[in-house]
Amino acid sequence: MNGIECVRGRVTLPLTGVWVADVVCETENDQASFPAPGSSISLQIGGQGFQGVVRRASSPFGTVFARLVGGAGGFPTDIGAVAYQNTTVQTILSDILSSCGESLSPSSDQERLSQSIPSWVRVASPGWMAMANLVDALDVSGTWRVQPSGQVWLGTDTFPQTSIETFELLNYEPQELRAVIYSDNPTVLPGQSFLGGEITSVEHHVEPGKITASILFLDQQLAKVEANGV
Repeated sequence: MNGIECVRGRVTLPLTGVWVADVVCETENDQASFPAPGSSISLQIGGQGFQGVVRRASSPFGTVFARLVGGAGGFPTDIGAVAYQNTTVQTILSDILSSCGESLSPSSDQERLSQSIPSWVRVASPGWMAMANLVDALDVSGTWRVQPSGQVWLGTDTFPQTSIETFELLNYEPQELRAVIYSDNPTVLPGQSFLGGEITSVEHHVEPGKITASILFLDQQLAKVEANGV
């Protein structure tokens, strides 16, 4: 992370929302070299990079424990109420992201972004709640999340096949919708497909000499129930 070796860590990537990382770093007793809270960071796990900010950090016993969040870390920001008439999803979304200091991914669903909105009232709330309210009003199948790049993606997941090539399957429990793999290049992400299932969340664990990923799959039957409002 920013050139500092992390001896242990965990990165949690949800299907909706902001990815979060907890890392433990050794800085050779030079705690001043560790980025301060609010600082931008670049985190690397194998071939997968992440861009975010330091949320908080402490250094008891000469070791740094830090919480990192994806993007600019601005979604807890309280933003004001705004009323819109004859606008688009992109206009509303851009205003939310601008108020939070976040940026939109160019891979977002352009058709969804261009959708017309006759009227909309953004209530005063934290940025993450404004995002949730906007997506919920559009389509139950739509979602948003902060990508590893730090940019915000909005759209409907199509679950393409993951690009991971080399891995060892450590545990697979289809009845629990869960798999655990070992890989030096853990490129598995939510919104992808793997082992015939659609990934709803991934948790990467890094320990000395070992990188594993715990993968949860979407429950298709439950998703159908939720989509029908039952």
